[in-house]
Amino acid sequence: MTDSSLPGHMSDETLAGYIDGTLANADRAALEAHLADCFTCRSEVLAASQAVDSAPAPGRRARAAVMVAAVVAAVAIGIARRESTVANEHEQTRGQRPTQPDSAVIVVAPRSGMTVPAGGIDFVWRRAPEILEYTITVQDVDGRVVWSRSTADTTVRLPDSVTVSRGSVLHWYVDGLQADGRAIGTGRQQVTVR
Repeated sequence: MTDSSLPGHMSDETLAGYIDGTLANADRAALEAHLADCFTCRSEVLAASQAVDSAPAPGRRARAAVMVAAVVAAVAIGIARRESTVANEHEQTRGQRPTQPDSAVIVVAPRSGMTVPAGGIDFVWRRAPEILEYTITVQDVDGRVVWSRSTADTTVRLPDSVTVSRGSVLHWYVDGLQADGRAIGTGRQQVTVR
């Protein structure tokens, strides 16, 4: 699961398997546990997911080539950003573990009480069993919806088109729609924009 050139981080193959849903359940669980503590790998997953989402819907072989290119690009982006962000994220998440029950969608980042940068807020949660689709909702302190998106992924970035002011408080949550029609969620998370 790890890459020797990036000790303790996921390999390109693991990243690709995670994004395309082909990782074995045990490997997926191990990777998601790693993602809970590793901003670097979360950033790589987010960048690769965005690259795959923005690619046209080509045939199966062409999609595989796009996936490989996305993984390579994501790793390059992650390496470039690693030095400036890993220390800060590690300090913010040290010793914190998600406490939601197994039947919930579990927050990876940002957890309630954290401060987040004004630009490029990344939301990450753990995949829950039998979820067909997730809906993430971001609200202002008065409960007005600032932004919402439905996705099959477990990582999204708040678009640059959504303006948030420094010092503002945001609430965010994710609801997952199960195959039987029931919804499970993360519960509301409160973060402050710095």
